Amino acid sequence: MKIFGIFLIFLGAVIVLSLLGILEMSVGRFFAWVFAIVFAYTGLSALFKRGFPYGLVSLVLSVILVTVGLGYYSLGFWETIAIIVGVGLIELGLFALGFGRRPWVRWIAGGPFFGGGARKTIEESPDGIKRLNVTVEGENVILRVKSCANKLYRVVYTGNPHVYFDRQEDTGNLVMKLEGIPFISKSEVDLSLNESVEISFDVSMDVSSIKMDLEKLKISSLFLEGDVTDLKIRLPRYNSTVVIGSDVSNIELEIPNDVGVRAVVTDSVGWKEMKGFENREGVYYTKNWDTANFKVDLKIESDVSRIKIRIK
Repeated sequence: MKIFGIFLIFLGAVIVLSLLGILEMSVGRFFAWVFAIVFAYTGLSALFKRGFPYGLVSLVLSVILVTVGLGYYSLGFWETIAIIVGVGLIELGLFALGFGRRPWVRWIAGGPFFGGGARKTIEESPDGIKRLNVTVEGENVILRVKSCANKLYRVVYTGNPHVYFDRQEDTGNLVMKLEGIPFISKSEVDLSLNESVEISFDVSMDVSSIKMDLEKLKISSLFLEGDVTDLKIRLPRYNSTVVIGSDVSNIELEIPNDVGVRAVVTDSVGWKEMKGFENREGVYYTKNWDTANFKVDLKIESDVSRIKIRIK
């Protein structure tokens, strides 16, 4: 959402300056600046998140487009598009040859174009596990989470997620790395977790949609960060801490009737609806907080366009 805001500011400034005659901007140079910002953002994001050499091609392309935008080179609209397509093909070819092993190239190789589009399943039996640490990272993903009774976890997916599991005595560690194809297709993942195991859940997702039905799960902690379009959570019937640090367009939370919630909500919220809460010195409490069977500490620390919390 932040990059979209920066883009809107840039677009508005270019239009105003062009109309005032202060800035001479052709269509080709305008799109050069637009794509320079996009590639600079994606390149830096990939470089910092995944390390070298990710993002380098995007950054080089951004520099080239900046020189076009400044007028050092004269390229028309279609020439600019041709450069973007050409460099994109070079990047795709390099990763397909194994340089960096970009996840979405593997997704194409195992995706619907090559017969790998069917939904697949990975699962594990509990086998004495009493506690499970779950880490989920991804981009361009639709993630759905629910409970199950007879498996420690079950992952049903499209694409090629990376799922790692190990255990130390009675504690299991599940790590999932997910990625769809940017601007083309989101990978869909259904994750089911065991109802009898205490779970610590960390989620870091960008440009994704998340829906979690946690009511029957023993979630001791849930931490979310990243840039999420839609976030829908039914809170657990368990003493838990939930921290939402993601920039989210839309948050919808459901609270079971016998769960009390204490909520600290950032001021960076465009619109909020919190029926059944009372404000005690800046902290929101459900009316049943003092007598609830289960209590959830909720912290929303991010920029949010809309929050709707209801007891149901």
